[in-house]
Amino acid sequence: PQTPNPKPLILLSFIVPILENPSVGCTKSIMSSFGYNCIIFGSSGAVGTEVAKQLSQNPKWSRVFLCVRKATAETEALRQNPKFRIVECPNTVDEALIEGQVGGERIDAVFNFLGSRVKFGEATFTLVDKTLVLNSAGLAQKLGARVFAHVSSKGVDATSKFLYLRVKGEAAQELKNYPLPNLHLFKPGLLTHRKDARFMEKVFGFIPFVPKIQVPLLADRIIAAAQNALDRNERTGYTVFEHNQILNLPPTA
Repeated sequence: PQTPNPKPLILLSFIVPILENPSVGCTKSIMSSFGYNCIIFGSSGAVGTEVAKQLSQNPKWSRVFLCVRKATAETEALRQNPKFRIVECPNTVDEALIEGQVGGERIDAVFNFLGSRVKFGEATFTLVDKTLVLNSAGLAQKLGARVFAHVSSKGVDATSKFLYLRVKGEAAQELKNYPLPNLHLFKPGLLTHRKDARFMEKVFGFIPFVPKIQVPLLADRIIAAAQNALDRNERTGYTVFEHNQILNLPPTA
């Protein structure tokens, strides 16, 4: 009788213990190689929370690093999901800390949903909505991410007299200096269907001609744009998605 080839058995004896034992060091790299890996900044906000939720149910994404200033009940719940890694960063964008937590895993995309409020003062608003946004783009470039996505706002303008529009406009303008393969800048109108809706947002939500978009829909289109760029290995550079363009983007496959 023909002698069986021992090579498949040897290979199986190596792979099976790795898949069965999560403590094996190389498990993370093996499992994450089957899908895309990403980092999310601003996962406590409306859009960030929804993106994290949708990614948890999306089989194309294997590893999601949530960079938070401190753990919350929501992040602790996600910690139970093997797909997620919670990275506590008191300084929000701490390159050394984040690189250490990523541990050499491939990072395909970085999503930035950081945002503050003008009522906290110009210094804080500028730090969160401009400086940290640019820092996260720099980190994405350093980690070799193929997609960087940031949610800005409709009507931002670096020359505006209004702090909100000016600072966000400056951030949007300076992001052009980061030569990432795909840099997606989203400029949605009024966000609806969000738990933390502000008073004026609720008021404008009833005005028919004000451009609006539901948070779940926006989150889906952000993920879809990133997936399409990664699936097709695109290199489109700096791309702005205005409100109507976001509405017309194809949904996540």
